[in-house]
Amino acid sequence: MPTTSRHKHRIYFAYGINMHLKQMAKRCPNTRYLGVAKLSGYRWQINERGYANVIEASAESRASPTTVQGLCYLIGAEDELKLDRVEGVPTAYQKRVLRVELVLAKSSLVGRDVSEIASFSGEELKAGSGRGEAEVVEALAYVSKDYIKDGPPKGEYVARMRLGLRDALELGMSKEYARVIERVVAVGMRGAGAGGMGRPPATSPRPRPQPSRTAAPRASPPTSPASASYYYFAFGSNMQLAQMADRCPGSKVFAKGILPGYRWHINERGVANIVATATQDGNDNAVQGILFTVTPKDVKTLDKKEGIAKGYYEKIVLRVKVEPLAISGLKGVKTVVAAGKLASNSQAEAREPRKHRHGQDQHGQRAEVAGVREVEALVYLSSQYKKDGRVRAEYVGRMQLAMADALKLGVDEAYLRASLHSCILGVDEAAVSAHGKRDFIVRQPAGDASGAAQTSGSPKDRRIIERVPAGTGYQAAA
Repeated sequence: MPTTSRHKHRIYFAYGINMHLKQMAKRCPNTRYLGVAKLSGYRWQINERGYANVIEASAESRASPTTVQGLCYLIGAEDELKLDRVEGVPTAYQKRVLRVELVLAKSSLVGRDVSEIASFSGEELKAGSGRGEAEVVEALAYVSKDYIKDGPPKGEYVARMRLGLRDALELGMSKEYARVIERVVAVGMRGAGAGGMGRPPATSPRPRPQPSRTAAPRASPPTSPASASYYYFAFGSNMQLAQMADRCPGSKVFAKGILPGYRWHINERGVANIVATATQDGNDNAVQGILFTVTPKDVKTLDKKEGIAKGYYEKIVLRVKVEPLAISGLKGVKTVVAAGKLASNSQAEAREPRKHRHGQDQHGQRAEVAGVREVEALVYLSSQYKKDGRVRAEYVGRMQLAMADALKLGVDEAYLRASLHSCILGVDEAAVSAHGKRDFIVRQPAGDASGAAQTSGSPKDRRIIERVPAGTGYQAAA
């Protein structure tokens, strides 16, 4: 039923990104936390607008109990008006009063300002989660009656939804339910509801490549987690094959990748990150990198290395354009083997002619990899740490090696110079040769015993991408 606020306070049921405590504290600073709740007879979805919604379960689906889980807050009239604005009432969402089963949190959390508990550690949240009996209460919920078709999530929404799931899990949401929601969020599954409908995968679902119209349909992905593989898009230090092989021994090199609508930067933590840009058309606003296939075990390692549990990065699935590697013989090769081949001089003979800008061949035709134009790939990015910052000293050497490998594998030199080079090494306009041209050099990573710069070979054979004359003593930014 539609409602208007006639009370000083009311219970609000959040099932989407408002489960993220820090966001809720920012939107509604006077709100108090109550506990976890379940809404029966509904299913959770991402609708055609790309946002979370709940819709009444169909008669066919009622054979298996359908519920939506979320968090309940106590909100005042002023905060309710703020929610009305951010939720787009009455166009995008409408206000409903629904009956939910609420389990109050323990005394350490219940009734506290959400801005206060947002600063609590995960252990403190878990310790205060309720485990008592549920009581049925009437709660305000924002529901869309006009946008009820299943659809893929908006890119910017995925990371925020994952933060909400993280907080809700620590506060008592069931792991099984959260895994099903994660499955929907990860790939924008159509027609798959949440709440006991189907067995969730052991890891994030396998991203599937998008075939061209003439390509044969792909076989169904393997159902066994042990045999499943996933696409992973590396844009930072994991472009270095030796590091990637060490971290993910089951990985294989697949292709060059281009992610439109994002820009590369060093964030305030001093490491690589990507942030969404205003436009997503063309490759001018795009991030280039290397696509790998990885195993579920590799994904777990990446989660740990990238600091998923600590909130340093979020793992999302994005559509990445596929272009051939500059060395076609490395496609599908184990990363550990490819790293050795890439380092050997014999690979110079196997290298194919340089592709034109943005993956076009000499005839101007856009290149593809076995008919695949794009894939849905795992991408690790941070929505929390997205301010420009200064690169960490220890990160410089690893990124130098990563840029060198990326260049050999086909990432555009112009992109590396414009987007990565100045962030990693800085700019030294004085370091120009007498002829007014910069020479490619090899310079060992920071901390090398010699610290000397030496010229050798073609640009693709060099470890460090830099055009300065040898012997200038050019130093990397600390």
